[in-house]
Amino acid sequence: MSASGTTTRKAPSNHRWPRTSNPHLIVSRDSVLNIAPVSDYHLIWNLGLLGIELEHIRSDRILREALSTNADPLHLALTFGLSAPTAVSYATLARTLTERPIETAANTPAPWD
Repeated sequence: MSASGTTTRKAPSNHRWPRTSNPHLIVSRDSVLNIAPVSDYHLIWNLGLLGIELEHIRSDRILREALSTNADPLHLALTFGLSAPTAVSYATLARTLTERPIETAANTPAPWD
């Protein structure tokens, strides 16, 4: 268990987390004893200490889903509850990323050029 009270997968095996009934990936000292998720405050506080915002995690998850589902905006809208314009934006971004040529060492300029 870390100083912030968040238990992670790297916890020693003598900690309770792997054998808890809580189905959530992230648990705290309070949530490990039941099946409730950690509070929003707990997530925001502990991720904030690492410089991570929940919205960035959500955006990354949506983009990864778009990349893995052929950039289907309807799927994104239904899965994440997005508006049509937002779903289309994520789908367009995913298509752009998949259509862009991959950089190789042969066409990458040397650092001193």
